[in-house]
Amino acid sequence: MMKLVLAFFDQGIQALENGANIDKLIAMDVREKIGRFKYVKTDQTQQEFDTILLELEKEIDQIVSEGEEF
Repeated sequence: MMKLVLAFFDQGIQALENGANIDKLIAMDVREKIGRFKYVKTDQTQQEFDTILLELEKEIDQIVSEGEEF
């Protein structure tokens, strides 16, 4: 779970440096999935980890491509 939290942090910082809107980063749906990762069954952790990480990257890419909106 900590790897997902750190991935969110690292990618979030990079997204902000590239002009992403912080409110959109905070409102990402994947944040809830990261928090619920601790409830994933042991035999499904790697698959769920990969799924969440991919979704995190997609959502951040989408936000960065939209750019900063005032």
